[in-house]
Amino acid sequence: MAMSWESICRRAGGRRHYNTWRRDLAFMRRGDVLKQWRASRGAPGWQARAAAALGVHRSTITRDVEALRAEMRQGSPCPMCGHASHDWQRRSGDDGL
Repeated sequence: MAMSWESICRRAGGRRHYNTWRRDLAFMRRGDVLKQWRASRGAPGWQARAAAALGVHRSTITRDVEALRAEMRQGSPCPMCGHASHDWQRRSGDDGL
């Protein structure tokens, strides 16, 4: 069964909306993950506790931590403004997580 061009465009628009929503949720969750990490000072088991508190699987927290580390590496652009370097990168000397 062939789909009309309008149906194809509406479906693509719906996928774009859904994927944007998921990306925004992940961005906000990563901020919560960073707060949890700072509050626990990286104590053993903090990722499992953060997962339980946020209602996600532990592997989601692990992926979020890896994404945060990638964002904070030297030379990586700021995820908010796109600037190549910020003071926190020069002061910390490491990725912080």
